[in-house]
Amino acid sequence: AAILGRHVAMFNSDSEAMVSENEGLMPRKELRAGTLIASVGTMKTYRLVRMLGTGDSGDVWLCWDVNDSERRAVKIFWGDVAMDVQRTGWIHRRAEEAVGCYVPKFYEASVGQVAEQSDAECAIIVMQYVDGEDLRSLVLHRPEYLAIPVAKVILHDVAFALRRLHRCGLIHRDIKPESIIVARSGYCFLCSFGLTLVLEERLPAPSFLPRCGSPLFMSPEMCFSEEDDGYSQYCDKVDVWAFGITACFLATGSVPEDDHPECATEDVEYDCPDCEEELTDDESPSVEEIYRRIIENPAPRLPLAEGIPTPFNDLVARCLERDPDQRISSDNLPDDGFLWITAEDRETASIFMHLKGARFRLRAAKLTSRNGRAVHR
Repeated sequence: AAILGRHVAMFNSDSEAMVSENEGLMPRKELRAGTLIASVGTMKTYRLVRMLGTGDSGDVWLCWDVNDSERRAVKIFWGDVAMDVQRTGWIHRRAEEAVGCYVPKFYEASVGQVAEQSDAECAIIVMQYVDGEDLRSLVLHRPEYLAIPVAKVILHDVAFALRRLHRCGLIHRDIKPESIIVARSGYCFLCSFGLTLVLEERLPAPSFLPRCGSPLFMSPEMCFSEEDDGYSQYCDKVDVWAFGITACFLATGSVPEDDHPECATEDVEYDCPDCEEELTDDESPSVEEIYRRIIENPAPRLPLAEGIPTPFNDLVARCLERDPDQRISSDNLPDDGFLWITAEDRETASIFMHLKGARFRLRAAKLTSRNGRAVHR
């Protein structure tokens, strides 16, 4: 309770400062390549090159830092959602300090001024640009899902990032394929820290905390709210469950309980009627229905399919234990035998990110011949 009290006090004071600093930000505007955005905080100027992604909270652009002549990834927020940009930037910096090379470098969080539009102010977060793809896009755009060595490298990097995050008192709470970027170098980066909980020290036991995240990746204990007040009793092992669901997606190209992917993969910051109305329509299951399925259905497991190694199945089973006490911890996760990788595995991941389809299979066959072992299924 003392830990949570200190966190809440810190969060409240930061929120008050952000509201005054970002007061008067404009509604969302359409931007185009070539537009200049000036940072009020550092006086740097960023030229928009191309959009990397878009969502309800904002757009991510590849930008050119005019002052430093470097590429940057800039997330642009408009309207009310921009009130939290300072907090999100602060959390990203904390995550970078904890995790190091597995998180894109943070540069600044500030108010931005759109050039030639004196009344157009937004909020921006400027980060290192990672040349690669997010994991969902990577899996869905590949003809045979991912080669097993590539999957091992991705899960290895995310497991190490989670261990470092949790040891520093951070709970990500939104682990999913869209939160993982796979660089062309073959290394992975964890991002999307908007729902991350920051505590002064690691929770010694599950505590009552807000229920939030992407419903399909939420653990049974986070889905269950005894008082139906939007609070659940959980600890950092919710990230391990989400890691296991992400591993299922890597192996099969689909997510358990994902009947309507267009509906239930949106973030729910707090479990309230407004969120449910936003995500519910006549044909899609409500968020509450997804919670019910996760709570009542047996824990997901990988299919006993040819090409999925037994150690991979075992890892997923340890991550998806319904009882958090029986679930593997993030401290032990990177030590799982399946996640031990070699230099050849890392090389294969890099090749995979550069080549597609038949070209990758041909190059992988050469590696197989050279190394005397299979590198893909």
